[in-house]
Amino acid sequence: MSTVGYIRVSSEEQADSQLSLEAQRRQIEAYCQYKGLNLTHFYSDGAISGGKPLRERPDGGEMFNKLNRGEIVGIVVTKLDRMFRNTLDCLLVEHLVKQKGVTLHLLDLNVDTSTAIGKAFLTIAAAFAELELNRGKERTRDALASLKARGISLGATPYGHRQEHVGSARTFNEDSSEQQAIVLMLRLREAGLTYETIAHELNQAGLKTKRGKETWQRATIRRIIMRESNE
Repeated sequence: MSTVGYIRVSSEEQADSQLSLEAQRRQIEAYCQYKGLNLTHFYSDGAISGGKPLRERPDGGEMFNKLNRGEIVGIVVTKLDRMFRNTLDCLLVEHLVKQKGVTLHLLDLNVDTSTAIGKAFLTIAAAFAELELNRGKERTRDALASLKARGISLGATPYGHRQEHVGSARTFNEDSSEQQAIVLMLRLREAGLTYETIAHELNQAGLKTKRGKETWQRATIRRIIMRESNE
């Protein structure tokens, strides 16, 4: 039974000393020493996108399994987005943490889930992060609906949507897989990654463009993100 630290960086973040694995490690060690926590191990995922669920990451998955087996009493992480960029994933782990009586410490939010306030704040913070991303999707959907109502031709189908024909009528509906890719783009951008790095992450993940290609370009990523977030 132990308190463990979890650290993660994406490929672009490796060169940034403020976000490096070693910097995260030092912050966690200092926190545990201050709190009197028995820190026994670090789980470290290098060059792993935060868009991947925790249980599907190499070290994150091992930590998740030990958590599920009741072998961990506490988890310390420097920032919420080191572990989660998805509300559902966050709440899944939070539920498991609560079920197993494990304390989750998020240093950036000053959250300690051993308290009722800490548990509530974690849920709220994750939900608001997801809300902001969904707002971008709503803006796109509303804009498409407005153009359609005015009889304006939309030309090529925008990424995130699919075109359907019913008789002579043409409609645009959300494409679930492409919408998930958009959410990932926005999260990576919010984490400070460049358009070029986001394109690299999508290429590494094997996600295809609207034309079915497996090579994303910086300009395409920029156009989609600017459309979705008004960046």
